[in-house]
Amino acid sequence: MLRSLALATIAFAVMTAPATAKPIEVLTPESPWEINYDANSCHLLRAFGKGDQQVVVRFSRYRPSRGFKLALYGKRFKSNRPFVTATGDFSSNGSTSTYDGMMGKSGDMPVMTFPGANLADWSSPPNKPDAMMPEMSAAEERAVASVTFNQLGSSKFRIELGPMNGPMNAMRKCVDDLVRSWGFDPAVQTSLSKSPVPINNPNNWLREKDYPRNPGILGYNGIVDFRLDIEIDGRVSKCDILNQTKPEDFAAVTCAKLMERARFEPALDASGKPIKSYFVSSVTWYSPPNY
Repeated sequence: MLRSLALATIAFAVMTAPATAKPIEVLTPESPWEINYDANSCHLLRAFGKGDQQVVVRFSRYRPSRGFKLALYGKRFKSNRPFVTATGDFSSNGSTSTYDGMMGKSGDMPVMTFPGANLADWSSPPNKPDAMMPEMSAAEERAVASVTFNQLGSSKFRIELGPMNGPMNAMRKCVDDLVRSWGFDPAVQTSLSKSPVPINNPNNWLREKDYPRNPGILGYNGIVDFRLDIEIDGRVSKCDILNQTKPEDFAAVTCAKLMERARFEPALDASGKPIKSYFVSSVTWYSPPNY
């Protein structure tokens, strides 16, 4: 089967902490923050902990916003399941949210990804895209020094991030440069009165029968992040792959089918006039049961 697109409207539930908490494993930094510029994304990375328990945290951002895609790499996340349920909270918030993530591999390294995360409340509120939310202040970002994470059914651990105002400043500069390289003005995109909105059901853009019929990828799962350029008439004029896990067969199918099936209402600028913009999201592929 094919998992439908993970859009910003995924709901999450606020949960209270259990009365008797288990000891929390603490992972401290093993490297400095690294900002990674590439043609299609901005990544902020840092390694925490040692050996088989090490976790590499990666924040990825593809547009001016307060949000990002959160990815956790590490041997501890090895799983054959395509999806994961986890809880977590950044230290500035205090409440714990439950959120559905996607499982995959980067090379041979297991990875869990959570779209729509932000430092204020773990995941973006339903029906309010993070691109339309105000930026956190430097003081608020500085107060975020850790994230507590619990992959349900596994041990709970806290990642000592360190103050996040400096790394987030580097991320914003990277994203502005990235958006300009795509031919968009980041200030204009940040001030949109409405982002592009799908007018047909995103669950029908990619289907079970679209899974690549290549025997070499039987049983593989794949995560693909993509960008669609949306013209002023709502037409999809371009599809770019922003990031992907192995195998690579899923990327070409993703763009081909999205170009064929995705339809949008155009974005509106600050004065309400249709304007060219772009739409970013992710899809997880997993092997159909009767491949």
